[in-house]
Amino acid sequence: MVFKRIKSGLITLAALAALLAPGCSEKTNTEYIYPENTQQIPTAALKAVSDDGEYAALSMKDKTDLEAMLFSAGTGTTKNMSNSPLASDFARTFAGHNLVTTTRDEKNNAQIKIYNTAGDTIFTSDKFNWVNDVISYPDNTKIIFNGTDYDHYSHVHSHTIGSQSAEKLFPDAKASYVEVKSQDDSVIFMYAFSPSNGDTLYMLKTADDTITPIVNLPANQVFEISKNNATAILYDWNNQRIKTVDTATADVQAADIPAGKQFQNVDRLSETGLGAMLQFGDTATGKTEFWHFNTQNRTLDFVTERATGTAHRYPMQISPDGKTTVFSKHDSSTGDGVLIHNADTSDLYNPIGTATTWADCRGFSSDGKAIIQYDDSATGDNKAVLHDTETKTNTALGDAANYRLHWCNDPTPARNHLPINAADLSTGWNVVLLEDLANSGRKVISQAGIDLEYMGASPDSKYILLKGKNNSSQENPANLFVYNIEDEELTQATHNTDPRLDWIYLSMHSKDGSNAYFEEKFDNGTSLVKELDYETLEVKEVAYQ
Repeated sequence: MVFKRIKSGLITLAALAALLAPGCSEKTNTEYIYPENTQQIPTAALKAVSDDGEYAALSMKDKTDLEAMLFSAGTGTTKNMSNSPLASDFARTFAGHNLVTTTRDEKNNAQIKIYNTAGDTIFTSDKFNWVNDVISYPDNTKIIFNGTDYDHYSHVHSHTIGSQSAEKLFPDAKASYVEVKSQDDSVIFMYAFSPSNGDTLYMLKTADDTITPIVNLPANQVFEISKNNATAILYDWNNQRIKTVDTATADVQAADIPAGKQFQNVDRLSETGLGAMLQFGDTATGKTEFWHFNTQNRTLDFVTERATGTAHRYPMQISPDGKTTVFSKHDSSTGDGVLIHNADTSDLYNPIGTATTWADCRGFSSDGKAIIQYDDSATGDNKAVLHDTETKTNTALGDAANYRLHWCNDPTPARNHLPINAADLSTGWNVVLLEDLANSGRKVISQAGIDLEYMGASPDSKYILLKGKNNSSQENPANLFVYNIEDEELTQATHNTDPRLDWIYLSMHSKDGSNAYFEEKFDNGTSLVKELDYETLEVKEVAYQ
């Protein structure tokens, strides 16, 4: 297949299937032919992946509108689901293998539409002025969404997959809306305003589909839900109280903010919900301050001012147990760096003890040690350490004697491994150092003649993805490599030949971690979305972007 010259008009998906991806080309000697009208080629943006990775949802730009597309990993084909020239269809999420979209017709009416994998429309909602906050239950039995009426009042609606109707969750309310949801969509906070109940904050637990009133007061804003779904933090603006919600029991506890302070924000909430870093303003001085909030005993302790002298500070990371917070420190006179606050001891200190021009925290190991990377002003080298807050000691990472550290990435989801981009001093090729944070070991991921660079890790932390490219010649394209951490095996998953393919990005994973979707970018501005099956390491083309 070759990229042919198009005289005029729009290339349809059917015609596009007979052509190479934008970025692929016909080669004549060493010359690569670009399409004449790349702006006219339909482009598709990846929007969602089904829980099991079998399907991907995309929005494709067509001649007059947007179309909702469905990719099947089983067949390797992409299908236009909406196929309507009179409406724009936006792919939103999945309910099982059913594709949930929002549609705007030629009169600007908004609707929810749901398609099965065959392309049949199995549900169409009423028309609204606007539709947003489309959320699918984790068990894929329902969706909820905000539908804004033409009188500009929003209402939360619930639709059971397979039924033909959508009902208001709060039928007597003048208005209702989704306030915030958990990362896994299992806990959702909503506000409703009704003549009978007044302003009420509700909590929806999707596991058992129960709705519980939490606070029957106005101006109680939910800021965040902890990653483990145990704790939510909200603020009562009228009574100036910080509140916690135990999502298991719906118990609400409150604490008064310190005298002379004004609440501003919840900057960091730990994964377990046990601790948070809050931002207050001092009413007398106007300065911004950071306070540690223990959500269990609801105590507030001053940590630091945001600006002190020539330095500015901001919380970057908080440990899962909520006790350790790493602050960035930007100082025009002494250089940038990091500070660590230990909530148990109230210490605030520099963990590096070395002059730096920049420093960063990449997260925490599974046993709560902070991962700090920085440049050493004395040597000019990039360095990384694992900092133990109990002993205030550092363990060096990266093997500086044999490798030049480029960049520390985030630890894998299980936080037991840390991938570091580095250069092998003996060969000059780029490698990935995989630090075993749990067992103090190290694996060197390398391929002779290939520069490797870390892209991301699978949700189960079994695999890492790497971009590989032979940079000795411009004729060498980028390829995807997969490293199995347990088996210590590196596999080349793609075998691209177009030298204009110079970068690869990880886009998203399926919830079960079985499939990864990534994007190959070409130097003419186009890109190609592909799907990787971790079990077989088979790669399939999804759509052009």
